Amino acid sequence: MATLVLAVDRPDIAAWVEHHLGGDPQVVGAAQLTDQVLPLLEEKAPQLLLLGEWLEGELELASLLAQVRSRFERVRVVLLVGTMEDTGEESRRTAEVVLLAISYGIYDVVVSRGGQIDTACLARVLRRAQGWAEVRELRCRVDAVRRGEAPPPPVALPRQDGVQAPPPAAPRRRRGRPKHAPPPPAPGSLVAVFSPQGGAGKSTLCLNLAAAAARWGCPVRLVNLDLRLPTLDVLLELTAVGGLYELLSGLAGGRVGPPDGEQAFPAELLYPVRGCPGVEAVPAGRKPAGIMGVPEVPGAKPADQLEVVGALLRSLCRTPSGKTGSIFTVADLGTDSEEPLVLGALREADRVLWVVDAQQAAALGPTALRWAELRRLAGVLPLHLERFAAVLNKDAAGTGLTVAKVEAALELPCVGVLPFDPAGHRAAVQRQRPYVALSEEAAPWLELAQRLGAGGRGEKGRG
Repeated sequence: MATLVLAVDRPDIAAWVEHHLGGDPQVVGAAQLTDQVLPLLEEKAPQLLLLGEWLEGELELASLLAQVRSRFERVRVVLLVGTMEDTGEESRRTAEVVLLAISYGIYDVVVSRGGQIDTACLARVLRRAQGWAEVRELRCRVDAVRRGEAPPPPVALPRQDGVQAPPPAAPRRRRGRPKHAPPPPAPGSLVAVFSPQGGAGKSTLCLNLAAAAARWGCPVRLVNLDLRLPTLDVLLELTAVGGLYELLSGLAGGRVGPPDGEQAFPAELLYPVRGCPGVEAVPAGRKPAGIMGVPEVPGAKPADQLEVVGALLRSLCRTPSGKTGSIFTVADLGTDSEEPLVLGALREADRVLWVVDAQQAAALGPTALRWAELRRLAGVLPLHLERFAAVLNKDAAGTGLTVAKVEAALELPCVGVLPFDPAGHRAAVQRQRPYVALSEEAAPWLELAQRLGAGGRGEKGRG
């Protein structure tokens, strides 16, 4: 039976959940203020969080959602929001809240109708995962409200045993596999590893990809751009050293001049990776506890911030003399594509790997939604979508997720399939070395590194 933490300020909703759901899910705690939510999640470790956007407290909703997503990835958040029935100010504010939730990967959103919460819909969402058709319908309503148009009415769903039944799966148009993949970048390029799906294995993939590229003979730099959840620093045992946070803090405070892209990256922020000759790492840095955001880089406009991030990333691909060399740079990105660090890397990278977790095949639908969002954003920013490609990670028999399904959902070529080997990765973590450096069964990572240009000079992989 699932466990639930209530974080709503409406007593009628709390009373209904506790007395009319028959203990499924079971309520294990209740928060009256936003400040109480995180300690309660830490103490009770629930599977579900029912959160109302009206909850008051010193902690703002955006900050609360960011911390819940970074610290409690396994908690499924169900968000209660106001109405979206017209084009008024209240509906527009609700639409912005829904967009904020979607940006953090929260798709279980219950919208009130006429000031009332549809309890049958709430019960169905709490007991079952939300359907892909509902996500699309919600996104359609948000777009209409933001354009100042009357939103379409909610989908009328059939009822079953007094509880709304999920809608039938919408038929998907089948697409053939892309015939032409973009050419691989040359050595000295930037490869960004991204996924809006938490726990997809980005950090482990980055570490093994860097180790595989080094075995091809390339000098490699591994940079952690995920300042919200710096998992890569933990894997590399670099949690107590300076890194990007210190550099960006200096830029934001005017203590350091912004890079121009023609300079070499500061050598004092480069650390050798144990067990991987030829690999240097740039950690996220010593971010003070409780700070979830990224320091503001110089520039009043977002485009200016992206230029600074782009110049910073270009400097990573340069040799100590400041010249463009053969340094192969792998960047581990966060899950929020709206952050300047992430968006700047997506724009600057020679190749972006979109990681899909085969063990979470049900999340492919929301992942495709985020890719569609990024494609719409490409109409405003110069994102080179032809440089994007998918990687199927944690592949194993019985997952039901194939390369063809990934390519059809994302409309991207799939350039690699990486196996699911928990025992091998556990041994690698215990010995504090990359999986590729431990095993001779590293052919998938070596092949991926070669496709991305690490083996472009014809060297053979070193054992």
